[in-house]
Amino acid sequence: MDFDWQVWPLVGGFGRYTRLVAAATWLPSLALALGFFSEGLYTTRPVYQCPGATGVTRELCNSTAAPPGNHSDSCPTGWRYDTQGWLENNIITQWDLVCANQWRVPLEHICNLTGMLFGYILFGLICDRWGRRAALISTLVTAVPLGLALSFSPGYLSFVVLRAGFSAALAGMFLSFYIARLELCTPCHRLMVTMIGGFFWAAGELLLPGLAFLCSDWRLLQGVVTGTLMLLGLFWCCHSLFPESPRWLLATQQLERCKESLCVFARANGVELSEEFSGPGSLFAEIDASCEGYPRPRYYSICSIFGTRLIWKNALILGFTTFIGCGIRPCFVRNLQTLGPYIPYFLQAGSEILACILLCITVNLWGRRSVLFLCTILTGFCSLLLLALTQYLFIGATVAISVLGFLCAHAVVMLSIFYASEVLPTVLR
Repeated sequence: MDFDWQVWPLVGGFGRYTRLVAAATWLPSLALALGFFSEGLYTTRPVYQCPGATGVTRELCNSTAAPPGNHSDSCPTGWRYDTQGWLENNIITQWDLVCANQWRVPLEHICNLTGMLFGYILFGLICDRWGRRAALISTLVTAVPLGLALSFSPGYLSFVVLRAGFSAALAGMFLSFYIARLELCTPCHRLMVTMIGGFFWAAGELLLPGLAFLCSDWRLLQGVVTGTLMLLGLFWCCHSLFPESPRWLLATQQLERCKESLCVFARANGVELSEEFSGPGSLFAEIDASCEGYPRPRYYSICSIFGTRLIWKNALILGFTTFIGCGIRPCFVRNLQTLGPYIPYFLQAGSEILACILLCITVNLWGRRSVLFLCTILTGFCSLLLLALTQYLFIGATVAISVLGFLCAHAVVMLSIFYASEVLPTVLR
């Protein structure tokens, strides 16, 4: 059955209750943004010096840029830090991750990204097998204890392990809310509802520096971030705030649960349950008839995607564009570091907001493919300009091209994920 045209309109479609549930999924984006971007503040590199080394600032150890006679990788009197970020104390100042130990910072970044990747895969499988609500509950049960334990990490190794697990849970939580929000919307409302979620994400990103400044210590900030995640327990306790997706229930042939969910949506949307639902030739009769014989739940593995050429081709292309967009964004951000420790962060957040606005305006006018192609071309063009002409450009031009490149790259990532969510089947979304 065509869910968007044959089923969803009969239970109120994008009615008042559906709009309320979709809007409720925007608020967690604030908490998730705090969790994702806090890792960058934990590893912001301060200016440091060793008082016993004639007071020379130690920004680069064991490099040709360091002054002669100051290549020692240890400081008997203890390192002195001049923090330039919003946090006065982070993991670098906590465990002296400088000079001989500075390799541990990129290792932490790699472990964090690995945890996110693992979380998307693991909780994505849970989403498809046990449902969106089950995936959300499992991420909440995982994220809160790990977040609290992370704020009490006794050492670097425990921090890396706990942060990887925490990032995995955040990734799964983001996935659950994103897919559930998309599946509640009719095709004409999906883009706008998704982009508003992007605005809330950017708002959380902008809120983070203020919280970091107030907390000043990374442990306290981590506790505050975990506290905001605990508030998301309302979505677990209050079933009406985050009901299971009727679209997924129908696609996996869980017919009785699907009928119950549709009745809840119909009543909440103000639709009277008449013979159109339970009589002969009614909606429920058509749902029963859509399954041959005795209806049993049907689940699919990721290997099923290779059975249809069009699906796996779309998944491959959109996955590649997402990979390119995510990979090239740090290159553009790096060119903004000449502006100091604060301005690049807000330029990044502002570019994300502007990307959401541009997608809202252009996608429904020109289509998904055209806008994705245009943004990809502009991203590559900006990258080539910086690669070939950086040494000849003045700082203002370099910053302008980098901001444009970051904006286009972010648009590529957002649109690729959104487009993939639309074209991939519900059972493997």
